[in-house]
Amino acid sequence: MVNHFASSPFALLAGAMLLGTTTAAAQQGEDTWGASETNVSGAAFAQSQPAISDTGSPSSMDEMPVFDPPPTPQGEPLVAKDEKPDGKWPEGFEPFVLGQPEGPGTLKIELAVQSIYEMTATGVDTMDSHLTDYGGKFRRLRFVLSGHLGLPSLTYLLHMSTLPSSLELMDFYLDYRIAGWISIRAGNVKVPFTRYRNNSFKGLCMVDWGIVTQFFGAERQKGFLLHNGYGKKAGFEYEFGILTGVASRPPHAKGMASLYGETVKNPSDLTAPALNERIHPEIALHIAWNHGEFDHSPEADIEAGPPRVSAGLSVAWDTRPQRGIDVSVRIAPELWLKAHGFHMQMTGYLGFAELGMDVSDTSVALVGAVASAGYTHDAIVDVSLQYAMLASTEALREDAMDRASRIIAGAASNTELVNLMEKYGKAGTFELQQEASVGLTFFIIGQNLKWTSDLAWIAVTSDAAATHQLRFRSQLQLVF
Repeated sequence: MVNHFASSPFALLAGAMLLGTTTAAAQQGEDTWGASETNVSGAAFAQSQPAISDTGSPSSMDEMPVFDPPPTPQGEPLVAKDEKPDGKWPEGFEPFVLGQPEGPGTLKIELAVQSIYEMTATGVDTMDSHLTDYGGKFRRLRFVLSGHLGLPSLTYLLHMSTLPSSLELMDFYLDYRIAGWISIRAGNVKVPFTRYRNNSFKGLCMVDWGIVTQFFGAERQKGFLLHNGYGKKAGFEYEFGILTGVASRPPHAKGMASLYGETVKNPSDLTAPALNERIHPEIALHIAWNHGEFDHSPEADIEAGPPRVSAGLSVAWDTRPQRGIDVSVRIAPELWLKAHGFHMQMTGYLGFAELGMDVSDTSVALVGAVASAGYTHDAIVDVSLQYAMLASTEALREDAMDRASRIIAGAASNTELVNLMEKYGKAGTFELQQEASVGLTFFIIGQNLKWTSDLAWIAVTSDAAATHQLRFRSQLQLVF
């Protein structure tokens, strides 16, 4: 049954009328998107439930078994918020749940909406400064179904983008807990590469990720993963995946292709799905050590607790990369710190690619980094600074230019020559991009209703010429 009505004022009022007595309303628990517990029928029922240990097992063998919580999009830890006294400003909205949240057959419905206004000025360091992009739009409209599927340890998740201009399948997988230290996840999943990218968009301190994720990002692929708990807060964490190597959508997989003048197809587009490229298996591994109950998402230190730290390493190897599309090997160490409202993270990136016609031509192709630091005051407002950079090596630029020249030289007609020049004319010219940003976030109702704005200075060096941009973005987020 739907549990939210049982603890609503209407149910309490009806109970008082039937009993002829005055009834005190039990405090309602508050969950973030993906929280694992929901107050079903008041404080008395909550007190009757078995205590749960860190492993998710009942504290006594005599207690009833506890089911795994429904899954959330990858990178979002399942954290239930503490109950707050009546009359205090709410910290979050509860998702809509059909069936008992801890039962074997549940359906949880979630929705995320983001509306953004963006303005970019180019040439701000010269007298030729002018607006190149401005306007507002609905940026994300995400719909999520998740829950248990008959068995205590079997969960499912369907995550879709439902904007008219972006009707896409995002995540779709089953997750089965084999034992406390190992689970298997299969379907359309995020590649487990860096906590920075695997965190949800809802928890960012800036409006979006930095430039690095377009080149080193963990875009979704089809495959299976072994893990011991996404968003694990304490101790050793691992995620190991064997995937197809084919990105299911372009946003966080298009960087390398853009340097060669190519584009990445979108098989997840439900209105006009592109045919999948050939499968070239990719192996990915993310390991981390987390100390002090480290909560990665959100990036801000909402808890403002004692010092917490997380150190991790991600490695991905594409066994048969497509030249001009894929990075052969990616390596990314990262460090996260939080303490008393202060938070910071640093992630470095190194990418190798086949810069030639043979695997022996593999060489360093890309170098990147992203670092941020900020302070969260009383879980109400956060101020953050972020720096991100991405650089290509001379070897990569030469390879991209050589490939483009040979393609253009093969034009069979003037019309084809013009088209190829337009497509490949800038291949191999990108050298460096740097972004320095300041972000301001107001948590109106926790992560569920927040307003984030950021101002960035962007410097792009291409073909030995630098272009400077000033970008302002302001975004309102609603999640329930």
